Amino acid sequence: AVIRDKQLEYPVWFDQEYNTATKNMTVKQRTDVVKSFCDELENAGYYTGLYCSRNWLTSYVDSTKLKAYDIWVAAYNKTPGKVPLPYGMWQYTWNAQINGITGRVDENISYKDYPTIIRNAGLNHLEPEPEPPVSKVITVEQLKQMGYTSIQL
Repeated sequence: AVIRDKQLEYPVWFDQEYNTATKNMTVKQRTDVVKSFCDELENAGYYTGLYCSRNWLTSYVDSTKLKAYDIWVAAYNKTPGKVPLPYGMWQYTWNAQINGITGRVDENISYKDYPTIIRNAGLNHLEPEPEPPVSKVITVEQLKQMGYTSIQL
């Protein structure tokens, strides 16, 4: 309900992490929760996926059951390391500083052009970009054949 009328250029991510709610769940239950969230949002016309750590994706959910969804992986190393699924975004730090923002912030790399993907698919309440007008060059000879006798530039 919160995002119902929002136009979003990036996916709606399900953030599943270590907390009281997930601590006592089984791998199957955690995986089912991700699938339920993503399926519901996709059925509502949103591009969605799972945000989690590489360790979470490897040990706390069944990644073989999540191949249909996009992944945004958090791994704070020089590379994401071995990730069991393809990922569209990588959060490489939670400890960055940006001028004008108090405190530390996350930094990420997006490997996909999500705005274009989402817009072209007509998801997240975005309309596809209109095709640019085709410019056609007509030669003077073609204009004469069309009946034009004088041309003023």
